[in-house]
Amino acid sequence: MNRRNYSRTLWRLSLTVFTIIGIWLAWGKGFLWGLGAAVVGLVIGFIFNSIVSAVLGSRSKDSNVLGEQGLLDLAASIKAGGGNVVTFGAGGLQELSGKDIERQQKARKWEEIGDAHFQKDEFRQALEAYNKALEIHPDEILYMNIGSVYGSMGNFDLAIEYYEKSLKINPNYDRARKNLEEVKTLRGR
Repeated sequence: MNRRNYSRTLWRLSLTVFTIIGIWLAWGKGFLWGLGAAVVGLVIGFIFNSIVSAVLGSRSKDSNVLGEQGLLDLAASIKAGGGNVVTFGAGGLQELSGKDIERQQKARKWEEIGDAHFQKDEFRQALEAYNKALEIHPDEILYMNIGSVYGSMGNFDLAIEYYEKSLKINPNYDRARKNLEEVKTLRGR
């Protein structure tokens, strides 16, 4: 189970458990008790999702439950009905055409291939996959991933270069900033 599915599974499990508790409380104690349990379920589900995302490094750029891939899937299904889709992400409002959505999905597939290689310490293959994704649809996460590969290879200068490219796109990207600081510390030793 990949990290995105794990996060969604925890969210759904929490929601299901507290919905059942809410129905049970509504049956025995009254409507407000049931409503309270349902709200608690949503809050705990959100907390689980946030914790799992932080621990496992979820890709979501925005703090939404769907995550970026879920939004791309939703946008693709809306696009199938015709017209363009307007989304809000790290870069602000943007209108996506069907081709934009397809490009982002292709880039995401290459990124997942890069992630798989990176997890197996197959750095050359990870770089190839991340660079293919970057050619299709550049974003701050891909630059950060490439920086992480170079950092793992001990090439701190290139790691710094790619972390800085990531931060140039999104200056608020805390993970890239943290990685940049760590690599600069390692390079200084």
